[in-house]
Amino acid sequence: MKHLFLVNRYGPFIDTVLCLASMFWIDQPNTCSLIWIVTFTWYIIGGWISEIILVMRTVALWNHHRVVVAILVSTILLMVVPCLSRAKLYAESIVYPPHEVLEVTRCVPSISDQSGWVFYAGVLFSETVIIILTLLRHFQTSVEGYNLPLLVYTMYRDGTIFYIVLLSLSVANFCCMWLAPVRTHSFRS
Repeated sequence: MKHLFLVNRYGPFIDTVLCLASMFWIDQPNTCSLIWIVTFTWYIIGGWISEIILVMRTVALWNHHRVVVAILVSTILLMVVPCLSRAKLYAESIVYPPHEVLEVTRCVPSISDQSGWVFYAGVLFSETVIIILTLLRHFQTSVEGYNLPLLVYTMYRDGTIFYIVLLSLSVANFCCMWLAPVRTHSFRS
């Protein structure tokens, strides 16, 4: 179970790294654009799949409690709808320099990173709701005197640690997006 959780959670990161690494050998603007669109689409889909698995786990922890299901469905909608509306604008904002420049720089998309905050904020919001519900359930069962099996205790502990790491990285990413000078965000011709 623990390995499945880790593979699922880090799958989108591995996919992205592989796609980015493959872009270093391509120097045609049209090909770069296509690969980048596929890369960020798979990244978003992979992230959503991971979130859905966490939502299903949280629903199971709460024994399909209707209020929890409603909260989590609302959370998913609040994550997915803004991402879908922003994805089209994001894809249209991708600009690649001419072939001559790509021979040196390879496929590095020329976009403003500030438009990507919607994707990170959606995941961060969803993860925060899930960790609150998970910890609430943990404390509720602890107060009621249940002895947790080692696997369940490990899931609570590892999930909380993962959330803290994700929160730290997301805050650092937001700071880079918003505080870095515009000239470091993208190539402008």
